[in-house]
Amino acid sequence: MRRKGGLFQKGAKFLLRCFWPPDPTDAMYEQATAAYKKYLSSHNSRDLQFSLDNFESALIARRATDAGHPQLAVTLVNYAAALWARYETTGRPEADLQQVVSLNKEALDIWSKVTPRPSGYPIVLTNLGNAYLEAYTRHRNRESFQKAISAYQAVQGDETCNPQIRNTALARLGITLWTRCDLEKTSLRLDEGIDNLETALGIASESSTSDNTLRSLCLASLANAYDVRFQRFKQAEDLTNAIEYGYSARASPQHGLAEREASLYNLSRLLWERYQMGKVRKDLDDAEMIAKEAQGMNGALNAKVSGVLQAVQVEKQSSC
Repeated sequence: MRRKGGLFQKGAKFLLRCFWPPDPTDAMYEQATAAYKKYLSSHNSRDLQFSLDNFESALIARRATDAGHPQLAVTLVNYAAALWARYETTGRPEADLQQVVSLNKEALDIWSKVTPRPSGYPIVLTNLGNAYLEAYTRHRNRESFQKAISAYQAVQGDETCNPQIRNTALARLGITLWTRCDLEKTSLRLDEGIDNLETALGIASESSTSDNTLRSLCLASLANAYDVRFQRFKQAEDLTNAIEYGYSARASPQHGLAEREASLYNLSRLLWERYQMGKVRKDLDDAEMIAKEAQGMNGALNAKVSGVLQAVQVEKQSSC
């Protein structure tokens, strides 16, 4: 019986090879995904580059198939994710950003013709919005700003998608609105952006929809948004809110290093500004403590952090 079973299995494998021959692109794609997974743990740039090289090879091969490869969109999406990782860690080259936009757009174009749409569609749409927001931040391009808004609103409006993804899009919409106000020195839709972030924070903090990473992002973003509103209108309440959200963001363990440094710098700067207004000693002491914490990270904002710290320490010496 075992021999008959063995013959049957061999026959089945023969038929599979005849009618469904092995996909020669699978090996390249599997190497790419394995290397990217390894990179997420190792943070070794060689792992990331090996992943990108194999994604590129797999993509070229899968684009070349006559009938359209069934996994082409997935390849595009994962290639874009790996490329975004390189973009964020290698000085943010413009070419990588533009390619991330192009890859995600191509994937969405494929999936938009599929019914029902794949579950990853709103995630890719959110990622595309993030890339457009980055392009707007770099170039102050109104078209990129509007495309980011449209992408996030499309995800929000899709009641069939995962609630956490919709909430992420809501938060990203709020970030886009306050970022525009900061860069263009306006208050247009700033209150709407703050409302979006506070709503997203509430949802991310609920036990049934808890999302610590998004919660951390909302806290830091609300500190920034209230700071922007304070700089426009000089209302003490906005400064207080910016500082309170800054303290909460500082206590959150979910920050990346660059984001944490920026959050600490902003908090120390705001505390120093409030001290100058009210001369409350605790604000001065906290500004020094937090500036030292930020300085210890020795990041890209170190010169600005040192400027705050020097001003605080001069004030302390003069008031002795």
